Amino acid sequence: MPSVRAFFAATTLLGLGMLSAAVSARAQEAKPAGFENVFDKNEVMIAARDGIKLHTEIYSPKKS
Repeated sequence: MPSVRAFFAATTLLGLGMLSAAVSARAQEAKPAGFENVFDKNEVMIAARDGIKLHTEIYSPKKS
């Protein structure tokens, strides 16, 4: 029969895992306000030496 200490440890680890997953998901959603107003975004495929094409996003400051 599992001890109370083992149950408490498992419950605590599960809770911390769920909390960290929620925090990291929230952090990925955040986007600076006005980002599109400051930078131009270009999406291009760049060929590597071995011929594989890599998806690349290029951000450059907008000219005022």
